Amino acid sequence: FRAIDDPNVKQVTLKFSAQMAKTEVELNCLGKWIHQDPSPILFVQPTDEMAKSFSKERVDPMIRDTPVLREIFKDSNKRNSGNNISHKMFPGGYVAFVGSNSPSKLASRPVRRVLFDEIDRFPLSTGDEGDPIALAKNRTKTFYNSQVVMVSTPTTEINSKIHKSYLSSTMEEWHTPCPSCEELQPLEWER
Repeated sequence: FRAIDDPNVKQVTLKFSAQMAKTEVELNCLGKWIHQDPSPILFVQPTDEMAKSFSKERVDPMIRDTPVLREIFKDSNKRNSGNNISHKMFPGGYVAFVGSNSPSKLASRPVRRVLFDEIDRFPLSTGDEGDPIALAKNRTKTFYNSQVVMVSTPTTEINSKIHKSYLSSTMEEWHTPCPSCEELQPLEWER
């Protein structure tokens, strides 16, 4: 997870099994960036409906329950704050929640960071615009310090976007200390 904080790393791929805290990693990234390194951020879910639900059910409670974020967003309930379910403004930036099925929203603004959630559920093409991942990544071109975080539970290896992204990465694995000898090793079910 240190790679996400490394300014020399432009893309991080997190390929996890289901219910293994992938979304918590994304929420922690989002909260940290809003608080410590604000910028324009695009958070892409499989559909617009899922993006709205995610904002409402996961991000709003995070803001409410985190004192430093609650202070940053204290004026968000005002009518002219620019904040709603799909778009949250904060000093130095904003986060826009969009679906991979919405080409106009994916291509409408320059952003420094993109968080992709559950990319294996994205369509192959967004209308006539092409690959939604490529479309959103193009939004980062104007930032020399851009970052992309791609997260998903893999589907089948043949069709899995997250697996392909993982194969084009350094393919690092989370290591945990052995309970007997303390040597770091990948966590495997057999052990």
